[in-house]
Amino acid sequence: MNPPAAPTGARPVLIYTVARVTLLGAVLLVLRLVGLRGPLLLVLGVLGSGVISYVLLAPQRVAMARTVEGRLAGRTAGSGRLRRRMGAAREEEDAYVDRLEADRRTDPPA
Repeated sequence: MNPPAAPTGARPVLIYTVARVTLLGAVLLVLRLVGLRGPLLLVLGVLGSGVISYVLLAPQRVAMARTVEGRLAGRTAGSGRLRRRMGAAREEEDAYVDRLEADRRTDPPA
């Protein structure tokens, strides 16, 4: 059985991000109502929302990861063209440096 195709577009990333921010806000609100304030509120809010999101948002995280992985795979497929362009630029630079060194060797010091 083939794995499902990677979702396209930014939708899975947007859904996961909005869910994480919403979860963080909810945890901060609950901790604030309990009476926490200051840096402790932020630290416990981030840690608590991270643990909760690890469990609750697993499907969204997988969908987001597939989307990002699919986009990266698409970019590396086009990297051959980039490698050729970089190789041509490197050869051009090497030829320029070689010409400078040859000119320096043939010109007498002033």
